[in-house]
Amino acid sequence: MTRYSDPYLCPDCQSRLPVNSTACPVCSLPLQGPLAIQLFNTLRSADELLLQLRASGAPVAATATPIIPTGGAYPAPSIERPVPSRGIRVASVPTILLGLGALCLLVAAVAFLAVAWSWLGVGGRTAVLVALTLATGGAGTWLGGRRLRVAAESLTTVALGLLTLDVVGADNAGWLGDPSLAAGVCLVGGALGAASVALTFTPRRLLAPQVGAVLGGWLLVAGAVGVSSHDHVVFGAGVLTFAALAGLGRVRRATLLAWAALVGGWTWWVALALSGLAEAIDHASLRELWTQGHGWSLLAASVFLLLPIAFAPSRSWLVQLCGAAAATLGTVTLAVPAVDDGLTTFTVVALACLVVWSVAAAAAPARLALVPMGPMALASLPVGFVSLGLLLQGASTVLDVGDPFTLGAGALLDPAETLAHPALLLPSVVALVVAAAVAAPRTWRLAWPAPAVAAVAVGGVGTLALQPVPLWTVTAALSVVATALVVEAQRRTGPRSTAGSAAGVVVALVALVSALPSDVLTTAAAVALTTAAATLTSQGKTSESRFLGGAVLPASVAAVIWSATNVAAVSEAYRAAPILLVVGLLAILLPRPEIELGAGAAAFVVSGLAVADASDRASSLAVHLTLAGALVTASAL
Repeated sequence: MTRYSDPYLCPDCQSRLPVNSTACPVCSLPLQGPLAIQLFNTLRSADELLLQLRASGAPVAATATPIIPTGGAYPAPSIERPVPSRGIRVASVPTILLGLGALCLLVAAVAFLAVAWSWLGVGGRTAVLVALTLATGGAGTWLGGRRLRVAAESLTTVALGLLTLDVVGADNAGWLGDPSLAAGVCLVGGALGAASVALTFTPRRLLAPQVGAVLGGWLLVAGAVGVSSHDHVVFGAGVLTFAALAGLGRVRRATLLAWAALVGGWTWWVALALSGLAEAIDHASLRELWTQGHGWSLLAASVFLLLPIAFAPSRSWLVQLCGAAAATLGTVTLAVPAVDDGLTTFTVVALACLVVWSVAAAAAPARLALVPMGPMALASLPVGFVSLGLLLQGASTVLDVGDPFTLGAGALLDPAETLAHPALLLPSVVALVVAAAVAAPRTWRLAWPAPAVAAVAVGGVGTLALQPVPLWTVTAALSVVATALVVEAQRRTGPRSTAGSAAGVVVALVALVSALPSDVLTTAAAVALTTAAATLTSQGKTSESRFLGGAVLPASVAAVIWSATNVAAVSEAYRAAPILLVVGLLAILLPRPEIELGAGAAAFVVSGLAVADASDRASSLAVHLTLAGALVTASAL
């Protein structure tokens, strides 16, 4: 028999041990190392002595004792455990009886107070409450030491509740002066928190004191907010208080205290951040923020975001998350003075922040790679918004210069008032491109140079379009960039060639759209687009480039013929026939699906325009349908 050296029970708290446990799940007693082996050998010796003592008076049925395994840990129970009994364990009977006794005692105390409260004086009432508080608190601590956890939790909870009533009663009796409601809440929270923190140092980690410590701390800070006129100082002190409680919970291995303190500290941090942000916006100037101190609370909230690192410095994801959050809020704090100085100034500040954090992201080590990403993403939002707005205003300036085919190539642009200074467009686009290149995965960077060059070129041309310059300068610049991109794409292979081809075609299409007010410029831009599409169709380095060129080629050829016939003053009713012939022959000579589909779409559009402008629409429709049918038949043959 084994009475003391039972490998299925914890030698300290007698709790059931799981298989291959290294520590007791209830009391956290270590079960590894030389001391664990020595303890088990001592308990086995006690079992042997007990058997010998019993054998000296009467024979026993068995004297076998478990053999300790050769290892460096307390012997873990094997998989084959004895079947547990279905009745109530003997050890649980005293717990039940003690719980019932404590309940009867509390009921009797409440009944006594209800009857005798009227004739008890202030001193008697105080003595009764203090005696009950001390008695229940001491009994709960003593029962916790005796491993009677349920009774200890109950009496400790009652003791903390009575302590709260003691403070409230002392306040009502006038012993604490005449404090305000907020001061009373502060006193209650302080007393409850102090008593609960003291109870967390008992050997048994009870749950009631952990909850009481967090609740008391929260009431203490809430009361201090009503008493003090410096809310930001109180909020910051609240964050530090709950950080200390979380540290205490981590040291004492009180999991509930640590997590509850984290939640409580988060509430006061949110209050500090929101109030600090509101105050900083209301005093958005460098002198008011830093000389008069209206920005220090928001800066403190940024620093407090680094506190969780102290509890888990080895976790890389937590370090990076907290660092990114602190850097983001710190960037907001530094950028607040530019809020009231106009969109141009605000964009300049955001652009500077974007450049700084992009450089930091490029130079940051791998273990801190995510820290600059938060403020970099935040700074890119206003920069991207202003860049997109300026590009749309530039496009609107170009398209509003006149209706399609109504002006000459030398028509001047008439830019309207922009939402920010036009000079910010190009550096903003460059900064966004650099930030995207830094943040993009390594596999995506194989194709990024061509789209980046295209984006920068469009930004430069957009800046040009926001100036009173001739229309041809915008179209010519875009066409040159498109041609350069296509030529460069033919020198590359793989993703870079495909990306360069796509970027060149997109820029050429933008050039064609920008040239619509002038038929001469439209013809020139369409020729450039046709040249690029023909080059890609015949000499593209990748199948994607050849497909893109073939899809665009029929439409670009149709645009060249349509605009050229407009320059030659040919009526729209007669422009579709030559276009049908050319795109039809193109589909016959290059029978590829993308070319055939593009030719069909171009023929349908130009035929519709020609029929709509014809004086005899029925005859025009019959001619175009006959011509289209002949071309389709020839293509099928």
